[in-house]
Amino acid sequence: MLREYLEGPALIWFRDEVLNPFLVKEKLSFEEIMTGLYNRFVHNDMYDTGMMGFYAIWYKASEEVQTLYDTMIKYSNSMSQLVDDKTFHQTFVNAFPDNICKHVMIQKELNPKVHPVKLFLHEAVKYKLNKRMYTSNETYLDHFICPLTTKTTSAHASSSNAQPQ
Repeated sequence: MLREYLEGPALIWFRDEVLNPFLVKEKLSFEEIMTGLYNRFVHNDMYDTGMMGFYAIWYKASEEVQTLYDTMIKYSNSMSQLVDDKTFHQTFVNAFPDNICKHVMIQKELNPKVHPVKLFLHEAVKYKLNKRMYTSNETYLDHFICPLTTKTTSAHASSSNAQPQ
């Protein structure tokens, strides 16, 4: 019955290791068959996916810095060999875009060889929050109507005689 749900290399393994009377030394239990399938096809693939994902990760502007860090932790935990702190730290910093990297390493004078990765994470998150607040305030100020002078500060305003609100 299990054979119906297998295909490709898993089906070939099943035929050779479980069904072939010339290759099978002893009758395997269902648990042993499932463990064999898992170890042969799922376990190794999971480790490869973790390693490839970890080294290919890059910061996406639509996501938060914390998401980058959490994704790296997820990938590193699924690798067959744990990533050492130095490699994790360097990969994390290398994934930053130039503006965050310059801020953290030049303006904040953080060094991956000296400072912990959590400090880099903290400063990068602060930078992104400050940048987002500055950008939203700038947008707000671009469309702000000054109630005292009745002049608009927007360069795109259609009338300079705007009424106070």
